[in-house]
Amino acid sequence: MIDSVISIQPKDTSGAGESPEQFVLNKCNEYSEKIKGDVDYNLTDVRKLIETRPAPLIKAMNEKDKPDRGLRAPMNIFLWQEIVRMQKIILIVKKMLMDMRDAIEGTIIMSQVLADSIAFIYNAKVPNAWITEPSGAEISWISDNISKWMEQFLERFRQQNEWLEKGKLPE
Repeated sequence: MIDSVISIQPKDTSGAGESPEQFVLNKCNEYSEKIKGDVDYNLTDVRKLIETRPAPLIKAMNEKDKPDRGLRAPMNIFLWQEIVRMQKIILIVKKMLMDMRDAIEGTIIMSQVLADSIAFIYNAKVPNAWITEPSGAEISWISDNISKWMEQFLERFRQQNEWLEKGKLPE
């Protein structure tokens, strides 16, 4: 019911306030600034690094002498899968932010997905394209609002990066 109320609220502002398009454009720029540059993985380099790392795990008594390195170690497999998943989300978010800016500025055609995503950001919600694939499969986590989702996004990236660099689970 709350979604219905929010969706029928007037979207334009009067007087000196910024337009809905300008608000979303500012948000897209803000989020792009937060995830530019270093928020990215080179999966080839990540895989090479993981393949040389021992895994931070507890071994069974009879496995103490077995080497747990690379992608034979369960925790390294888990880290690899999480990084691949995160890289997919990073690419989707970066492209969607760029496309929303371009659509608002009129340099690309406004698709229904972009229009819906712009409306979601205007209403402080996470765009569906950041959470589910077109098939309906979930690709990221669900959050109350976009600011909280972005904080979780950056924190997950930081934790995975720390795990990858230090070779152990972050505390």
